[in-house]
Amino acid sequence: MNSLTPILTDIRPARDDVCRKYRLLLKQLTYNSKRRIGMLTTLAEESQCLTKDIVSLIEEQITKVCIDPLLCLLPLCIILQ
Repeated sequence: MNSLTPILTDIRPARDDVCRKYRLLLKQLTYNSKRRIGMLTTLAEESQCLTKDIVSLIEEQITKVCIDPLLCLLPLCIILQ
């Protein structure tokens, strides 16, 4: 057992909790809700060590709700031009 094992063991429940909360909030985001988007943003900012997990959750949600994920990104592309 190395010195990081206790730390990683302590992080796992917190990671699971954050991911569960983030997934639930994403699932509830069915329209452009400033409140929910703010909550998602805050949770992501507070959990920067879980960036990869949060990105995976967002990608997963986009895949679930979009027939073509590129179409979901189209408005963003227009804004960025």
